[in-house]
Amino acid sequence: MSHDYKAGPLERGPRGGFTRHSGDPHTIVEHYSWTVPGDGTDMARIAKWHEARSFNGPGYHMLVHEDGTREFGRPLWARGAHVGGHNDRTIGVCWLGGRNRGSEDGHDTRTDAQKHELEAIYSELRAQFPSIKRVVGHRDLTATQCPGYDVAAARAKKKHQPTPKDTPPVTRPDPPESPAGALAAIWRALVAFFARSK
Repeated sequence: MSHDYKAGPLERGPRGGFTRHSGDPHTIVEHYSWTVPGDGTDMARIAKWHEARSFNGPGYHMLVHEDGTREFGRPLWARGAHVGGHNDRTIGVCWLGGRNRGSEDGHDTRTDAQKHELEAIYSELRAQFPSIKRVVGHRDLTATQCPGYDVAAARAKKKHQPTPKDTPPVTRPDPPESPAGALAAIWRALVAFFARSK
């Protein structure tokens, strides 16, 4: 099945129509392709891998190349095939890479262009689906190394902006005291002074 994945998502898979989400998406799941960066992998190749595993075309909704360009897999209204037991109401976003040549371990090999594009995608998806409450890594939902780093921790660190510790607290100035109030305060102080001196 030939499809231009840069032009837009599939409307139907090679095995027929996709299943709709049961409701609006609530989670974005980040993945890596676990390929060596620059090896020429694209959504068409991933679709073949997934079809060999009896998936109905590519299991991801989007793919981000090393230069930040996007490809589309399944339509956003369709359930993906990217996390067993967690495909309903989740959107699978994959970036190319994650594997160093000669290594069997997963790594965060994202380029700056990929990081920028992933953030843009997440912002767009949240604007389109206010129901989305979190972005997680594949490994947060099942036992895997994917996507090679702790997504939640990285996102929390990015959002954290510490405040300087030496900044004094903001206070309101005391309201100006009336002359009668000032005289009453002086009188109370004098009475307290003479009471102590007895």
